[in-house]
Amino acid sequence: LFLLLDRMTAAPRRSAFVAALFALHPLHVESVAWISERKDLLCAFFWFSALWAYSGYAARPNVKRYLSVLFLFAMGLMSKPMVVTLPFTLLLMDYWPLCRGTSPKRSITIWAPLAPQPVRPVTLPWSRLVIEKIPFFFLSFLSCGITLLAQRHGGSVIPFEKLPLDIRLGNALLSCARYIEKTIFPHDLAVYYPHTARPVPGWQVFCLVLILVSISFLVVRKAKNHPYLPVGWFWYLGTLVPVIGLVQAGSQAMADRYTYVPLVGIFIMATWGIPFLVKNRPRFQLAVPVAGIIAVAALIPVTRHQIGYWKDSVTLYRHTLRVTTRNHMIHFNLGKALMKRCDFTGAARQFEATLRINPDSAAHIELGNALARQGHLREALAHYREALRLRPDDERAYSDMGVVLGKQGKFDQAVEYHLRALRIKPDFLNARNNLGLVLAQQGKYRRAVREFRKALLLEPRSAATHYHLGRVLAAMGDLESARREYHLLESLNPALAGRLLRWIKRTGPPKPSAKSASGPARRDDAGRGGPGS
Repeated sequence: LFLLLDRMTAAPRRSAFVAALFALHPLHVESVAWISERKDLLCAFFWFSALWAYSGYAARPNVKRYLSVLFLFAMGLMSKPMVVTLPFTLLLMDYWPLCRGTSPKRSITIWAPLAPQPVRPVTLPWSRLVIEKIPFFFLSFLSCGITLLAQRHGGSVIPFEKLPLDIRLGNALLSCARYIEKTIFPHDLAVYYPHTARPVPGWQVFCLVLILVSISFLVVRKAKNHPYLPVGWFWYLGTLVPVIGLVQAGSQAMADRYTYVPLVGIFIMATWGIPFLVKNRPRFQLAVPVAGIIAVAALIPVTRHQIGYWKDSVTLYRHTLRVTTRNHMIHFNLGKALMKRCDFTGAARQFEATLRINPDSAAHIELGNALARQGHLREALAHYREALRLRPDDERAYSDMGVVLGKQGKFDQAVEYHLRALRIKPDFLNARNNLGLVLAQQGKYRRAVREFRKALLLEPRSAATHYHLGRVLAAMGDLESARREYHLLESLNPALAGRLLRWIKRTGPPKPSAKSASGPARRDDAGRGGPGS
């Protein structure tokens, strides 16, 4: 970012300040600390690389340089669709600092590779500059279409029937303002901000519209002498459009990661605008760089403190619950994280908190799992039944209910519930494994072997499946086949392989464990939808 701005503006100190704010601002911790958001970093890399290549193309236009910009843009789109606004940003760059659509007298010089001296960008009529971006717009529209289709197919796009347009617009306006507030005063940062799904009060909408329109009018009015103002402002607003919530993907109201590229526009406005305010006041001119250094230095401890919350999921989720309200998603995710720590009592409390805010089948299933791990089987069954009442086709509820019925010794009922789960989702690995275990407990070893082999067709590298298949084969007396499972398991999970070998060496046929192959069905650690995009 520093090299890009320095190349285009020939202002190294201001470019360094923008780069420092970009690197050290606490709002950007999420994009860097969260491995799932590595796409933000890759997206930003191709974004700034494309702008760098474009500045070279602006200085010395040719087909090769043009195609390099287009290639980097395509790579950015494959990293994260948020890059779709790059064509509009290129037009902003044409206005300032490249000044390609104005008189050459206003355009700054740009360093061009292999050039004997700095050169000025080639100026063109604005109509030509827009036509020049047509291939970029085509890729943007194509990416938008593919992304919408993929997200709708995956069920992440919330339809307008559930979230009307007025609620979306109100939240979008509020988010624009809250991002600026958190930029100036970075406080109460969270991995997930819950969407209230309620209309923003009318007076707030009026004030927000008035503020945004006033700022937009002001920066346009000042554009002639201060072109960085409209460029920075519309960079901020424009790059937020894909993630502002007009097309709502996920249940978050806003996200820190969405500011990773947009805030550069605000930083540019401040960095170039504040020195102008004191241009005719010599007493304050020295104070500006000092204040800038203090501001950057002040960000360091705040950012370092924010990074500390990301050391593990439990710490992150507990912090989020402290700074947000009615956050059912984080209660749910905290419960999942506590389950992994075998803190089943604490997990149950979090799932109960989830149900108080948002009663749904997934929370009932997880609460049932937590209760089952504590031995409260009857209460667990009640929650599985409630989950099935809310969502009759939830295969996880059927399978987990089958596990608990198996623990109660009700093997025939357990088999029936696992079969129901498999009728809903034939490729449900956990249900297939758990069915095999129940059949083995009933002494139906051949049927159990068939189920485990079907499970291996779904996931050939499932260590739990190989382990339980080996134990059943040993129980049948087929020690040669059991040893084959042992050798396969050695490369997948040496600890389980050792346990299987001890089973094989024991005298007499071992009875398979009543414990499920992988416990009740699990979702990943991010929970339902998770803080991204």
